[in-house]
Amino acid sequence: MTSPADDRAPRAFGLARMKPGQADCGLCGLSAPMTKAHVPAQMAGNGPTVRRARYVSKLRSTEGKERFVELGRAADGGLWVYGLCDPCNRVIQAPFEIRYKELAAMFKGLWNRDLTLSVPSPVTVPDVIFHPGAVARAVVIGMYAMNPALRGLYPQLADTLGNGDAKIVLPPDLKLRLAIARGRGARIAGGGGGLVIGQTTAGKPVGIISFGSIYFPPLAWQFVASDAAPLLDRQGWADVSNWLEIDPADERLFSTVCTTSLPLAMHPTHDPAFRHTWIELGVPGSSESVECANLPSNLLGKL
Repeated sequence: MTSPADDRAPRAFGLARMKPGQADCGLCGLSAPMTKAHVPAQMAGNGPTVRRARYVSKLRSTEGKERFVELGRAADGGLWVYGLCDPCNRVIQAPFEIRYKELAAMFKGLWNRDLTLSVPSPVTVPDVIFHPGAVARAVVIGMYAMNPALRGLYPQLADTLGNGDAKIVLPPDLKLRLAIARGRGARIAGGGGGLVIGQTTAGKPVGIISFGSIYFPPLAWQFVASDAAPLLDRQGWADVSNWLEIDPADERLFSTVCTTSLPLAMHPTHDPAFRHTWIELGVPGSSESVECANLPSNLLGKL
């Protein structure tokens, strides 16, 4: 028997939706007008004062075929993508975003803006009561918004997210990882990865293969292939994949679902430790990469 996901037009899977219009929703897969999906939610600080610049691929010359990637023109409005239809964005995602905002508010004091300060990592996070199931759903739905290929790769996971299942188990080849975001830069991306030049672990390059990433204070997230994130392992990112198994209505004490010692992290292109040795990998046009180079100092003031 053919599942509904198999009937949805596969031609759009893997193609980034950079302009408004009709496309296949990253979550439900149905063809519909796309809406702006803010990742993370606007209420979590990702609002009008955050300047958004999108990475674009260009030809070096009209004659040649060599391409390069650069940031386009920045504009106010937060970090967002055209990735979800209106029902998925406004009805399914919105309640989870409220819980995400609550956790961000409880962790906002951990945001270290100044890279000149010597701050030990990892840091001890507050042992707060929150809704881990709802927070994880907000994050993973955001990954589907940013990376249209996920709908084609993992349609059953998308369906369980859209159906509101109380318990969701990630496929064994996926993990959701968590750290504390540092610095004044923010970046969201729907896939790709990279590696550090000249560094290896057990003979393998130190890098990441990612299906989606969110670096937005006070939290950083990576949705990665289970065995392909040695950089995150080295930095000590927590594995919070099992948060999806918790009913989104249930509260938990943070220490019962995650270590309370989390590393400070920046995207490698923003991190002075890796900026000059990091090679970025990706397929131009396959997913969105959007960033803000200089976040407002009062970013989390109203949380």
